[in-house]
Amino acid sequence: MQARQRSAAIILLSFFALLGVQIASAADAPKFQLPDNVEVRNVTIWSEGSRLDGDLYLPKGLKPDEKRPVIVMSHGWGGTKLKLQREASRFSAAGYIALTFTYRGWGNSEGKMTLLDGMPKLNKNNEATVKVHFIREVLDPIDWIQDFRSAVDFISGEPHVDPQRIGVWGTSYGGGIVFWSAANDDRISVVVSQVGGLFTPDRHLEPLAKQRATEIAREGVDKLYQDKIENLKGWPNHAKWLQYDPVSMARMIKVPTLLMDAENEQLFDRREAGERAYDIIRADGTTPVRYEVIPKISHWGIYSDGFEQANGLAIEWFDKYLK
Repeated sequence: MQARQRSAAIILLSFFALLGVQIASAADAPKFQLPDNVEVRNVTIWSEGSRLDGDLYLPKGLKPDEKRPVIVMSHGWGGTKLKLQREASRFSAAGYIALTFTYRGWGNSEGKMTLLDGMPKLNKNNEATVKVHFIREVLDPIDWIQDFRSAVDFISGEPHVDPQRIGVWGTSYGGGIVFWSAANDDRISVVVSQVGGLFTPDRHLEPLAKQRATEIAREGVDKLYQDKIENLKGWPNHAKWLQYDPVSMARMIKVPTLLMDAENEQLFDRREAGERAYDIIRADGTTPVRYEVIPKISHWGIYSDGFEQANGLAIEWFDKYLK
């Protein structure tokens, strides 16, 4: 059992080491320039007591009572809202409102923390001065799911947004988050996932995940920081990963869904991710679904050589089902 556990851990670490190396190639993407017909407003999204750093992209010249469809967006592992500037501005230039944000514990977003000296005595307003340790750059899919739901909560109250026309878009790990969200939130009307991490968790990792869960529960959050992966920002929370299986949500998807994969995807088997999700949704026979493989690119090529095609397909899909 221990040998199998070590083997599974080595496989996972090798997978994420490759992911980390590939992050550098995202720098090849063209530089961002805000279109003249788009404006950006910084916003704060509250999620379980933490402030998330967000940006709202709006078409210029909206009338006071004008309502537009909105696209709520999700970045991937190691990213922030700034990684989505090009896509968000393109969506807004096409007539949509777009919301980007950074997940808790990353970038300029707040996050979880622990008290260094234990629970203090509170005043009558439940206030105290304390020393804390911030939990930063931990990839926890359960937290991400809640943060994304909070972003949908936030945008539902935006004056220029039509709450009946909420679309979601996600890339890489965020592609799995929006897929999961679309299956569990009936406010979402359309979903687009590109190079989405829709893979099923590796059950060989279950012993490691259980071990980490026990260590964290008994010894504290420092045990979150023991699986550092070379060349990759942040730490995976193995204890939470086995609770997250986005492709299993495919049978619950009842809204128009566009799935895009890279032909030369190297981070996971796309046949077990986007293609499998597509087959499950299509078998229902009632839900519009499309699966596109962007030719001649790897995972990170979606941000460079494959950007125009992927972005064009996304806008085409939103125009058809969200406008």
